[in-house]
Amino acid sequence: MPLVPKRKRSSKEIRDELKKIYVEKDGRMPNLSHMQKQSSSRSTRFLLKLVLFLLLISVVAWGGFLLWTQTLFENTDELQVSFEGPDTVKAGEIVYYTIAYENIARTSLENLTLTLHLPDTFIITQTSPEPTEGERWNLVDMTPQSDGKIMIGGIFRSDVESTQTLQALITYRPGNTHADFQTLENKKVAVDSSVLEIAIEGPRKALTGDEVTYTIALQNTGDTLTENVAATLLIPEGFEITSAEPAQEISPEGDPLSPPLWKFSELPSKEPQTITLKGQFISTAEGTQTLTAQALFLKEDDTTTIQQSQEITTEVVNGALVFHLILNGSAESQTTTLGKNLRGSIDFENTGSETLEGLSFILTLDVPNGTTPIVWNEADLGGGEKEGAIITWSKESLEELEELSGGEKGVIDFTFPLAETMDLKNQSDVFTLTLAASVEKSGDLTENRTIQTSPITITLLSDTFLDAQTRYYLDDETPIGTGSVPPKVGQVSSYGILWILTNSLHPLENVMISTTLPSHVNWTDQASAEVGTLSYDSITRVMTWSVPSLPTSITQAQAWFGVGFTPTQDDVGTFLKLANPSSLTATDSAVDLSLSASAGSLTTDLSDDPSISTTGVVVE
Repeated sequence: MPLVPKRKRSSKEIRDELKKIYVEKDGRMPNLSHMQKQSSSRSTRFLLKLVLFLLLISVVAWGGFLLWTQTLFENTDELQVSFEGPDTVKAGEIVYYTIAYENIARTSLENLTLTLHLPDTFIITQTSPEPTEGERWNLVDMTPQSDGKIMIGGIFRSDVESTQTLQALITYRPGNTHADFQTLENKKVAVDSSVLEIAIEGPRKALTGDEVTYTIALQNTGDTLTENVAATLLIPEGFEITSAEPAQEISPEGDPLSPPLWKFSELPSKEPQTITLKGQFISTAEGTQTLTAQALFLKEDDTTTIQQSQEITTEVVNGALVFHLILNGSAESQTTTLGKNLRGSIDFENTGSETLEGLSFILTLDVPNGTTPIVWNEADLGGGEKEGAIITWSKESLEELEELSGGEKGVIDFTFPLAETMDLKNQSDVFTLTLAASVEKSGDLTENRTIQTSPITITLLSDTFLDAQTRYYLDDETPIGTGSVPPKVGQVSSYGILWILTNSLHPLENVMISTTLPSHVNWTDQASAEVGTLSYDSITRVMTWSVPSLPTSITQAQAWFGVGFTPTQDDVGTFLKLANPSSLTATDSAVDLSLSASAGSLTTDLSDDPSISTTGVVVE
């Protein structure tokens, strides 16, 4: 069959065919003038949707898990807890509280445990029922709508005008879950008064030096006996107690400056306890002085809670005689070291218009154990007379004390040298000095009264001593040096630097001894210490001996290190310097204070070496 040639299509026919292919559903033709890239493939969209789906599943799963396993202090509507009892209480009086709990859920509650958290100042006297252990109750399972109660009775021994919190924590498990839940309930209680009451009576006016009496009345106003009660008196700095009935307690630390304390193991109801306190205001006390009596409850650890406070004010009038005791430039307690002097002075003045007659000053040394390490045969008493532990300056020994006109002043100076060492068995490292003054007559009035100053306590720091020596041999003749003795020009030699640390009075801590080596001297890398460690810093050229602790059982310790040197012609006829001055720092652990000592620079002088007879001067 012969081929029939195809007819050529017109432009219109081609457009019509393309239109059929690309026409949109709404009959519109797309814009084919440019190509647009697909933003994402189907596979990408699928993966994205899958990730979002898995993330949603994870959030739902974890949320369900957390809801299922929540336990800490989750307060749900299944268990209702409440405290029943007074919101305001009186310290020392028995009060009662009821912890009521009810299952308001539609399911049973199991594994119930109730734990009370109470202030340490609340003392339980009664419970019903008895706790399973301590302050914890294991409760029976609760059916829906069931309830229960626990009653506690006790006494608040808290500070008055304080707020205390009682807390009940119940842990339980609903019968339709495998998770534990907790319900917490708090009860705030205001302690606004106490069964303990205290009162104080005393003079409204007083003259310095006159004996005054204060009376303290402590009473239990409650209906039952109260235990472990105390009273204290906060006294101004210028008041000195001379006697107390009953006797006051000594503070656990033996601090004489702590307030006086009276303890009563039992205080019956409505039976007041009376405390009588006598004393005097010292010479520096003047103006309004306030004394505060406090009623206290004692806790097991000997701390206290304040129940009531009462104040009394006394107007103190200073007498015409004003005087002070000064030791080493201070009227305060202080520390010093053996071998030094206690330099003291008594300055006095008649501030009145009348002439004072028959003055005398009495200095009393109070030593807890034994005697003081004062070298009395070398002391300058400034005209005073010593008898035992008392030194007296009077008109018999000092003419200026016979009469002191109005406005007239005077000074008495004295010196107490301290021994270089002390006998630990018979002498004390702590002693107190108290000065008192008496006046026989003021104008036409006979006084015969005594006035005191504040005591000054002297505490001795440990008798620590540092000695530094240049040695060729140790005491046992062990050589620690090498080379020529005496040193020679151009020849290398090495000598030992020996540190001797002496201490016996108090234990030491953090002992640090150091020296710096001159530039012409080198460490020989040889060193030894009986205690502690030796170290050398090659950059700073500092040699250090460190001892963390030194008990009094070690009264002497030694350490040495070697230094090498080569004398030059310029050194001939001299001692060559080997080490700069040595310094010691340490802490006296008995008084928790820092102390220091030092030793001079060292040269080739071997005069401290008993095994060497030459001088150590450099020779050619």
